[in-house]
Amino acid sequence: MSLAMKKTKREKRQSRRAWMVAIAFWGNLVFAVLIYASVALSPKMISYFDLKQQWYENQSKLVTREQQVLYLNRVVTALETDPEFAQELARNDFDRSRPGYEHLPVAPELTLDARSMAAFDVPEEESRPWYYPILKILATKKKVRMILLGFACGLMLFSFVFLHESHIDQLRVMKIQTFRMVHRCMGRYKASS
Repeated sequence: MSLAMKKTKREKRQSRRAWMVAIAFWGNLVFAVLIYASVALSPKMISYFDLKQQWYENQSKLVTREQQVLYLNRVVTALETDPEFAQELARNDFDRSRPGYEHLPVAPELTLDARSMAAFDVPEEESRPWYYPILKILATKKKVRMILLGFACGLMLFSFVFLHESHIDQLRVMKIQTFRMVHRCMGRYKASS
């Protein structure tokens, strides 16, 4: 093999290692930023979800009240325009009936009691997202927050100190030594033949 071919292969390996180091560097930085953002934004997200839940509950109450008002407006209109309805309601209130009037027992929800509030459909309650308990922990537990911020800081320091293109050869040697040490430690626990 000629010297030029060896040099080209070596340059390709160095270039590939440089890309791997750059990807590891940026990956660590992005991960550290995500950790920091989750710690920094968790109290605001908790407030947002709590306010959203409260808004939803208020909206449900408002819709229920509007339905009740519409129902009562229909009852008022019926009382003003339908004399038979008014007479039947009065008879029901005073428990009087006309002679020859037959009284049939019916279920309570089918009785003619215009002033009682019928059960109105309330939309299903909106639930909080699945990650809400995690946000709650991040927002309230100071020790967890400090550990995560320390970890993010450590990742950033590691990235800037060790994951630099000028340290490619040192990283390769470190990787080889780490694998050898792990292999030796694991070799101690292998069963002897």
